Amino acid sequence: MEATGSITELAQQLADARRAASYADAVYRGRYILAMETIGEFTEAKIATAELLGKAEVALRMAALLRWQETGEKHLAPGVEVRVGVSLVYDAQAAFKWALDHKVALSLDKKVFEKVASASCPELVTLEDKPVATIATGLETLYPATVAPEKVAANGKE
Repeated sequence: MEATGSITELAQQLADARRAASYADAVYRGRYILAMETIGEFTEAKIATAELLGKAEVALRMAALLRWQETGEKHLAPGVEVRVGVSLVYDAQAAFKWALDHKVALSLDKKVFEKVASASCPELVTLEDKPVATIATGLETLYPATVAPEKVAANGKE
């Protein structure tokens, strides 16, 4: 490092540099604290709205399934419908015995068994409707906003 100028000038430059560094550090700390406080508020809002979202989705799915059970109607509202799939109901021990007897496996592979069970051993299984409420991913494009999102996010509730 090369020293140019008098000792007094260099001391003045260092003093100025220290003041600038101290000022920059103070501004940084102040802004950092403010940012952490602000992000804390948004974090709380994000958690609250995520909880609100989960509750709203569960409520809609439950209501859709209840309406489907009452009416049999599958298309309930724009973006909300009930899909009815089929699931197999069977005794796992009887299915395992069947799998061993037919040399399908040494352990019951549920996936394989469920693919062949209806045709291969219908006496072991019954078909049961399995309704699933589906909600469109773009639901918000189908319904206009009734509450400003920033208001919901700020309050964590509708």
